[in-house]
Amino acid sequence: MTAIVATADPVRLIQEALRGDIVPVLRRELPLLAELGLDAAYEVVMNDPGLAHAGFRLFRSKPELFSTVVVDAASRPVVDDAQGLKCGRTLAEAVALIVQAVGRRYFRRKLGGPNTVALAPARQAGLPATVLRRIGLAKPPPPPPIKRVTGAGDILFSALRPFLRYDWQTALIPHYAPLPPSVVAAMGPSLLKVREPCELRAVAAGTPLLLGGANGLFEDGGALIESEMLWRVANQMDLGRLFEGGDRARLRRAVAQISRTRREMVACLMPTLGDDIRLFVTFLFVAYAEMGEDEYRRVFSIVGATRWVVDKLAEKLKKAGTLPPPGLEDMRTFFARVVMEPARV
Repeated sequence: MTAIVATADPVRLIQEALRGDIVPVLRRELPLLAELGLDAAYEVVMNDPGLAHAGFRLFRSKPELFSTVVVDAASRPVVDDAQGLKCGRTLAEAVALIVQAVGRRYFRRKLGGPNTVALAPARQAGLPATVLRRIGLAKPPPPPPIKRVTGAGDILFSALRPFLRYDWQTALIPHYAPLPPSVVAAMGPSLLKVREPCELRAVAAGTPLLLGGANGLFEDGGALIESEMLWRVANQMDLGRLFEGGDRARLRRAVAQISRTRREMVACLMPTLGDDIRLFVTFLFVAYAEMGEDEYRRVFSIVGATRWVVDKLAEKLKKAGTLPPPGLEDMRTFFARVVMEPARV
């Protein structure tokens, strides 16, 4: 990669390296860019979060395609985010700069960039002065003072910039756009815990139940999950995606059954899953989908409550290693693998 000066503007930091080294690879591999010239392809990628995300996915899935251009000072391929690049920045820093540049362009385009407005003069010219100017006996008035106004897109970008760090965020850039800057400021780094568009909509609406703790699923002193709370969280997480065709009737039935889960069963899982409500809810829904209604009821509900099976699930969760990030597909894959064997013991 071309050398990057640490004090330069973030857009300039990435332009030369992207245009000269990365975009040629993307043009070969992404059909939408194949017919475009180098400059045009660069502009399209930087203006389209979806294409930028596709580029990142290509790099992560096939790093060998970039082995001669994403390199360190000794021209060795760089694939780990902590590794230094030839330009002097780490891969993680370069990724963050690209994500930020794509985000800034998108927010300016959708919400408005900086603009200049003419201010009203401090004192309006009187009638005699106006007449004299019309007949050429007085000088024309000075131009009105100009003020540069920050656009809504830049205001949002300034709020989001510290948290635009990872390549997976390029897919979320269009979904960040509706967020009020005040909400971004209030959430701070916890915004990085949100990886789903549906969850960002809940955040924008100011009702992100999905960011609460697992104990919030229960009423004070309640032995069973509170069904209305579970329904609202399931909708904010769009868990209908777990069922074919997003079947709402199946989602309602799942909520009805899962809401009979006993508190003590959730307590068995808490040492492993922590207190993230999304991990708990997704685990329970995946268990329901994989086990089937009857077996789930036997294991988790007040009717069955087979504690030893839940203990085995908790044990396998612990052995499975690092929990997945809070994206539905990652959680579903991870939890399905954990659930399948113990659920059939």
